[in-house]
Parts: sequence; C-alpha cells; structure tokens
Amino acid sequence: MKYRDLVASRLFALVLALGFFVTQVAIGPPQAAAADAPEKIAAPAQASDNNDKSLEAGQQAAVSLEQAIKIARGAFPVPADFDKFTNGFEQSEQGSFWELHWNRSAKTGGYFDVRVNAQTGEIWSMSQWNPSLDGSGYQGLPAYSREQAQGIAAALAERLQPSRFQETRLQAGRDYFPPLLSQTRSQVEYSYRFARVVNGFPYLENSINVTVNGDTGEVTGFNLNWDDAASFPDPSGSISKPAAEQIFRTQASPQLYYFRPRIPGGSEVPIKLVYCLPDQRSQLLIDALTGKILDNGNYYVLYDGAGGAGMMKMPSTAREEYQLNPVEVSAVEGAKNLLTQDAALSKAKAAVNVTGEYALRSSRIEQDYLFTDQKTWHFSWEAGTEPDRKWLDISVDAASGELVSFNLNESYIWDRLGTTEPKFSEADARTVAESFIKEAQPEKWGQVVFKDAQPVMGPYLSEKQLPGAYTFVWSRVARDGIQFPDNGFTVDVNAVTGQITGFRMNWYDVDFPDPQGVMDADAAAGVFLREAPLTEAYLGLWPEDRWKGSTVKAEIYLTYHLNNQNFTMLDAFSGQPLNSEGEAVEAPSEGSGFTDLAGSPAREAVEMLADAGIISAAGGLFRPNDAVTQAELIAMLVKAGTYSEGGVRPLSTGNNEAWYQPYYEQAVQLGILQKGEQPDPDAPVTRIFMARWSIHAIGLYRVARLSDIYVLDFQDAAEIPEHLRGHAAISVAMGLLEPREGYFRPQDHVSRGEAAITLVKLLNSWK
Repeated sequence: MKYRDLVASRLFALVLALGFFVTQVAIGPPQAAAADAPEKIAAPAQASDNNDKSLEAGQQAAVSLEQAIKIARGAFPVPADFDKFTNGFEQSEQGSFWELHWNRSAKTGGYFDVRVNAQTGEIWSMSQWNPSLDGSGYQGLPAYSREQAQGIAAALAERLQPSRFQETRLQAGRDYFPPLLSQTRSQVEYSYRFARVVNGFPYLENSINVTVNGDTGEVTGFNLNWDDAASFPDPSGSISKPAAEQIFRTQASPQLYYFRPRIPGGSEVPIKLVYCLPDQRSQLLIDALTGKILDNGNYYVLYDGAGGAGMMKMPSTAREEYQLNPVEVSAVEGAKNLLTQDAALSKAKAAVNVTGEYALRSSRIEQDYLFTDQKTWHFSWEAGTEPDRKWLDISVDAASGELVSFNLNESYIWDRLGTTEPKFSEADARTVAESFIKEAQPEKWGQVVFKDAQPVMGPYLSEKQLPGAYTFVWSRVARDGIQFPDNGFTVDVNAVTGQITGFRMNWYDVDFPDPQGVMDADAAAGVFLREAPLTEAYLGLWPEDRWKGSTVKAEIYLTYHLNNQNFTMLDAFSGQPLNSEGEAVEAPSEGSGFTDLAGSPAREAVEMLADAGIISAAGGLFRPNDAVTQAELIAMLVKAGTYSEGGVRPLSTGNNEAWYQPYYEQAVQLGILQKGEQPDPDAPVTRIFMARWSIHAIGLYRVARLSDIYVLDFQDAAEIPEHLRGHAAISVAMGLLEPREGYFRPQDHVSRGEAAITLVKLLNSWK
C-alpha cells in the first residue's frame, strides 16, 4: 500500500533520528544447539579434578562417570559452546547421584546441569540457562501455546521416566509471563507438574516437574521427586465429599477478621472485613479416613543465634540555612511533639531493666513504614566480649514513650547452660509472658485474646530434646468480638531461666468498619467450597515432635483439602476471593474456554490472549461483536504490559473502589494514560482512541505527538483531531488498524473481537 509504505518509511527514519529504540539486553535464553551436533564424550573440555573424594566414592557406583555423561548428553542437547565441565558425586537418603555441570567460558555465561542416579542411570533433574551471545531477547506473544508446550513436557517426562509417568496426573501449574508489550523481554516459561497418583488419588509430594520455554519450545528444567518406599493408607472406608464438606462447615468454618494491607498510607488505607480459615491458616486438612481436622499449622522456629542490631550513627544536621518547603515544615512541626533522646532513653530503661554491664552503642529515630506519621526511638546496648558478648535492643514510641519492643540476644546463654534441662513448661512460660503484658499494657491486655504458642527449637539442652524457649502470640479484638490479627503482642520466654527475651507490640490507631451487612459464616463457607472445592489427595505431614531428630519422618495421610491456590480470604461483604495482600483474584483460565467464538474472525486472537492471561474466560462468553468499553481496553493493555503467572489477576483491592481504577493508575505508570486522565469506563472505544492508547502502550507517544509531520490521505482526515493525527498514521502504517474504503472512521466503535485482533498485532509489532 503506497500510503502505508510512505508513512512507515518516514516513521522509521524519524524513530532512528530520535534514538528511540533502546539497546537490546540479554534477558532470555535462545534456542539451544542442535540435538545432532557432534559430541565428544570421552574428554569433556577442561574437566575439573577438584572433587577427588566424591569421585572416589563414585568409583563403586553401578553407573560410571563416563556412562552418566553419555546418558545426560543422550537425553539433552548440551550446547556445543559450553566448553567447561565439572562433576561431583552425592550420596543422600534419596540415593547416589552424579552431578554434571557444563558452563560457557564466554562473558555471556550460561550453565547446563544434570543429575544422574548412579545406581539406576535415571536422570533425576536438569536445569539450564543459555543466554544469547548477541544479547537478543524475545518479542511479542510466545511462539508456543501452553497446550503445545504441554505436549513437549509430557513427551520428555514419559521418555525419561516411562513407568513413573504412567502413574501421574497433570496438576494446575503457574507460568511466567514477562511484560509482553516490551520491545525486548525475557522468555515465557510454562511449568508442568505431573503428580504421582496412588489408589486413584494424587500424592502431591511426589511428582515429575518440567518447565518449557514458550518462545523456543525448549525444555529448560526437569525434576523428579519420588519416594518408592513411601507407604500409603488404604482408602477404603474414607468419608464422602459431602460428609467432608459438612465437617468443614461445622468444625472449621471461615472466621471473620479485620485486615489491613501492608502498604504505606497510615490510617488512610481502609481496614477490610474478610473471612479467613480458622487461625488464618492457609490450608485446611481433613483426615479422609477419620473425619478429624488435621493440624498443619504448627511451624517451629529454629534457633539461629542472630545478633543484635548493627551500629548506627545519627546523621549530622546541615549547618547551611535555607527555606523549608511545606513538607519539611510539616515534619518539623510534628517533631516538636516527640520525646527527646534522653527522655525516650529514660522511658526505655523504665520499661526494661538495663543492668550496669550494658553500654549504649547506638540510638536512632525512625518513622514507621506503614504509618509514616508515627516515629519510634530505637536503642541498642552491648555487654561483654567474645564468646560472652550479648546485645539488648529496646524501642519506644517517640511521642508517648510507650514500650514497642525489646530483644535480648541470648546466644551466650545456650553455651553457659550446657545440658541444663528446661524448668519452665509451656504453661509456666505463658504465665510469665502474661504477667509482663499485664504490667506493661494493662489497658490493652483487656483487648486481646490468646492466639498461638510455638516452641523454639534451639541447641538441644538435654537428651530429652525439650524446647529451649516459647513464643506466645496474642491477637487484638477490635470491634464486636472481631479479631485484628495484625495487632497484638508477641512474647519470647526462655524455658530454662524463665527470662523474657523478646517482646513486640503492634497497635494501630485506625477506624474499624461496621460489620453490619457481612455474609454469615455458613455463606462464606459455601463460597470457599465453590471457589476452592475440597479435593481428596495423599499428603505427608510432619508430627509435632519433628524437631526431635532426623529419624522422625513425615506420615502420609489421605486428606480432603481446599484447592485454594489462588486466594487466601474472602471479602466479607461481596464474597470476592482475595490474595494475601487483599487484592481480588480470579482462577487462572485453562485455554480460552469461550463458547461463542465459532465462525468469529477474532477466535484465534482471543484464544492467544486468553492463553497469555490477558483476558479471562470466566462465564464462557467473550461477546466478540459487543463494543469494547474503555475500561476493558485499558485493563487488557495493562495486563499485556505487566508480569503475570498466566492467569488473570484483577488489580482491584476488593474494597469499594471501582474495579477499573487500579488499572487506570497502572496505565499512567506504563504511559498508556496521562496523569489525571480518567476515561469513561462504560463508554465504547472509538477507533481513534484505539489508535491513541495502542501507540502509547508501545512507547511511541514521543513520535506520534509530532502531528505536523504526518500527511494523511484519508478522505475523512479532517475529522481526526490535530493532536491525534500521528496516532492515526502510525496505527495504520504498523497494520494495527485498517482503513475502511479510504476512510479512517475515527468515531466508529471498536468491537471486542476487533480489539483482540488489534492487541495481538500490537504484541507482535516488535517482531
């Protein structure tokens, strides 16, 4: 087309003149070397001799090093330019393995690692990173769909593990999609988990895992996790799914909590009412044979001997005088109400006994990350010398002097105690903790409920291997008996000495919303069961005394568990599933799943966008002939320009904010919208706005705004706004939009199908 060629040539020259195109960087691996490249097996390049002891152990293995190399290279095309080779030999509970490592000596680097079972010759793992030598990356939509890559993954898994693969079932996976609108991006990566199936039920701890590069179809990772000695309970006599659902409703129904996202903004960030599983656990497990609720929420802290805070100095003040800006004036005024360092230090010493052996080493005042109007004084003391050095940190509210936290590093205590047996039981230690809180915070003590106790497993103090300390947690009760778990107290008590070694208080001055109108717990349970149906599977659970030693093993149970991989809570008013940050989520779509695309010219484009997680198949209808709204188009462009896991994840935070507002805000950050621009969410998109936002999405705004350089030969060119002439010209020159019988038709509406076709063209425009 003469017009398109003319505009395209001018555009290309202008872009080069402006230096717009950025230098490509090495952010994704290209195709591997051909599988039939000549191989030299006997003498790998630059073989290392630094693993003599491991190799000596490997000499007794059924599979020799040379055989392992041949097995690995027979299974995978190791790139020919990976000219360095090292190896090792590992023995563990899983068996004996040859560890093979190929590397590229060129500056771009790269690795290819393979793990071969030294007894059976099976490949148990492979991982590779092969950056391109010329620094090129990938562009646009991936060349392979998830379904196509799944075939590649399944074929490899069956080839390497033929018998085990027959015992597996593909589970839902999470993929990696970089921003697809980027001129140069990293690879799309599909992940597949083939879980072991026993007696008709998946055993999720055992699986064959494969990752595939969506741009090249190359397998980038393989891993086998399998325990042939595992013992599984007989599933006969297991309770039915309806019975398990009834147990969930009556014994483990979701509970109402207050929730605040962990983002800055202080009291301006709204507190939400949400439904979570009891005790805010992430998963619920029901024993499918007995119907009992299994406790999978016990996580034990391993003693790490961490030291106290590092040495810090207060910044010196500038001597040069200058006029403060309004923000600085506000900060100065706020500081007038804060305690001086000496006053805060006195408050700290009054709250915690600081003996004379301690010397003050540092003090600082900091503002809170979440509530920037709140500040805290932090003091650090040190006493003794190695190996008896110890630290004490105390923090107090900079305005009130209220104790916020303290921590006594007690690594020296364990050495001195030797094998002294703990004298304080969990109940005794809890009494100590309660007494401290009652004295330090008598008013707030009446506003908390006990939440959790966890043994702290440190250096074993006796042959009985009893806990050396306990951590206790109390949760704030905010309003109408509803807990706000982000607030409350945490106390650490040494089980040998009875000494409190740690204290932390979180307490926000915020307004809690009225729970009037929330759904009841049974309705919330129904939403959980609908959005995350109970699934029967084998799971290995560690016993409560797993800390006693390496001989303690996980016990395998047949369980019912919630299939809630994509959310952890519900909005208590709407029932909208939310993730751990309080953001609304939807389940990832498997393929397009649309039922109204037969005969539509947009079918292929829609399916490609659905596969990439840019549009959702929720409801099964795409409505290709309906006009696309401005909010819908902005959401599509934002999803195409940001990272995802392949599933559609709305940006709405689940409160009263309109669903599209977070997309608008991110569109401003991506340059799609201008600051302050607020499109009519329900208004149909016109062709001129389709052109404008598409051109902005790929960063050509600087070129498009030079409107006076473009000559338009559309018969309706006069109807195109002056400032959008460049957008119209570029969109046609790039093939994003087609003229209609010589007319641009700037005010014609764009259908959802047309929007999908244009977006696919846009995504592939850099290719």
